[in-house]
Amino acid sequence: MRNRVRFVSAALAIVAMLSAGSGRCRADGPADEALKAAGVRAGLCVDLDVADGRLTAGLHGGGRFLVHGLARDEAGVRKARQFIEGSGLYGPVSVDLRPAGRLPYADNIVNLAVAEDLPGLLAGGLTLEEVARVLAPSGVLCFGGQVDEGRLTAAGLVRRDRAGELEGHASSWPADPTKRVPPAGDPLQSYIAEGEILDMDPRSFGGIGVFAIPGFARFYRHVLIGRHFPHHAAVAFARCGRALFDAVGLLGVERIGTPLPPGTAYPGENVFDLA
Repeated sequence: MRNRVRFVSAALAIVAMLSAGSGRCRADGPADEALKAAGVRAGLCVDLDVADGRLTAGLHGGGRFLVHGLARDEAGVRKARQFIEGSGLYGPVSVDLRPAGRLPYADNIVNLAVAEDLPGLLAGGLTLEEVARVLAPSGVLCFGGQVDEGRLTAAGLVRRDRAGELEGHASSWPADPTKRVPPAGDPLQSYIAEGEILDMDPRSFGGIGVFAIPGFARFYRHVLIGRHFPHHAAVAFARCGRALFDAVGLLGVERIGTPLPPGTAYPGENVFDLA
């Protein structure tokens, strides 16, 4: 019987529950199943509940992931390390003893976290809030077992009900929206702005957040509307406007709109409005 898959988001992170009843992923390929369900291409992967090392090694994904596993006891560490070393993967795949309480990772750093028995980990003291803390924006938690949706919601996790659509609001985070588009008959142009996502609930639906960009009212009027940009954009979850500006320039884009400081007029702006 195929495992049922559900999706949950945590600060723009997807959570895939691989096993509806047993609390375990399928034995014929849980790593492949987890990677397929999660949809993450590469990055740092954490196995939160290492057993014999087989799942941990499989999460390497042919070199796409740097994998760190956490075992419950020293015996589990030794057993998993033996299997991983025998597979020739130790180094890019490693295992350590899981500490009590706080996970040994910085905030927002884990791209994919896997827990075959999440209810067991929660019963042992791990919290959903701690898992959400280490997940990167667009990071993924893939877990087996049943967890009450009230607990998921309380931890900032909400359901993903419609295929391809995240339900939940963006958490506070630096954000740089950018867009490249050629107006009809014109060369390619772009805009870049630095700002942040406010830590507030927009009380709406879909993947949504409230962005704060300094000087946005004038920027919106004279760049986004003035240059006929469509009302959608890409967002970088980091303060990287300088790098984006250089990257867009390397693509040959000459017209790059950016917010101007107070007192500096946009092309065509009434200078008397700046007084």
